Amino acid sequence: MATAATAAALTTDADGVAEVRVERDGPEGPKHGTGVDRAQQSAAGTATLIPGDPAPPLANFEGISNNDNFNIFGGRVNPPDPVGAVGPNHYVEMVNLAFAVYSKTGAVLLPPTDIGALWAGFAIDDCTDPSGDPIVVYDHLSNRWILSQFTTRGLSSTTEPFYNCVAISVTGDPTGAYYRYAFTTGVNFPDYPKYGLWTDTYVITT
Repeated sequence: MATAATAAALTTDADGVAEVRVERDGPEGPKHGTGVDRAQQSAAGTATLIPGDPAPPLANFEGISNNDNFNIFGGRVNPPDPVGAVGPNHYVEMVNLAFAVYSKTGAVLLPPTDIGALWAGFAIDDCTDPSGDPIVVYDHLSNRWILSQFTTRGLSSTTEPFYNCVAISVTGDPTGAYYRYAFTTGVNFPDYPKYGLWTDTYVITT
């Protein structure tokens, strides 16, 4: 357990700057690197300004909104948890309970749709519920789309497990077919799931 730093733990450099560190048992470990800390400065610097206006956006269009939750389900969800990802030819956007697919110029390729429809006919029917915390990631290494949501039936049951429902596109077309998966977290609510990718691996944290 960390304890408060004491006066004995303070060291002062040639500029009179004191470094506060947490007290540790035993001798201090070896130091690696003896160069100047370039993040440390004793005076304010000046920024170099580059003249000219920022480049205009390549595209600007209205995407999915919380009103689409209302249009599909008859109610809005606050906050709407908007999230989106861009691929070579598509933009996929999700709000809490719905998703849509656009071309990169803003043409609607798949209108706002219930996220649960991705798991229609799936063995874990909890995934068909409109639950929330959607995530969309474009896998640029494999040209695939990852869409997910968690399940919430466990919030009203002591025996119902929670799941992260994950859909991975079969091709690089997010309007096409998906492989569907459900990863259980048991009785632990998988709030705020996040995804990482590698050449042969997807990693979920929650």
